[in-house]
Amino acid sequence: MTRTSDQECALTRAASVQAAAANKGFDWPGPDGALEKVSEETNEVAALMGQRGGRGSQGGPGTQGGLGEEQLLDEVGDLLFAVVNVARLLGIDPASALGRATARFGRRFAEVERIARRRGLPMPGTELGPLDRIWDEVKSRGF
Repeated sequence: MTRTSDQECALTRAASVQAAAANKGFDWPGPDGALEKVSEETNEVAALMGQRGGRGSQGGPGTQGGLGEEQLLDEVGDLLFAVVNVARLLGIDPASALGRATARFGRRFAEVERIARRRGLPMPGTELGPLDRIWDEVKSRGF
């Protein structure tokens, strides 16, 4: 199975598990509660990042052996699971939504690279601020 298929499978599996729980009456009455859960999970991830001094793992989960690697992996998983719940409650397939977002990001980023190259801004080598302003330009043009 490819990496993309693994991700889609995990997103689809999360929605399926949530739907099964919903069929047994264990569900939010609507997407608002699920969206609040996303905020709660985001705060938990942020708190763990704060314990680590804001450092993210550079090589993936468990590679630094530092503070809270397993806990951070679990909390990010909980955050993703909560986002899938919001999508499900809105009637949106999470794998399709993520696929569309990924494709849109790819198109926008390719345009950012093209503009940066045209303006003589090296990538890497240019600070985020100027690149983010280019991103905003690209986004405002409907990319």
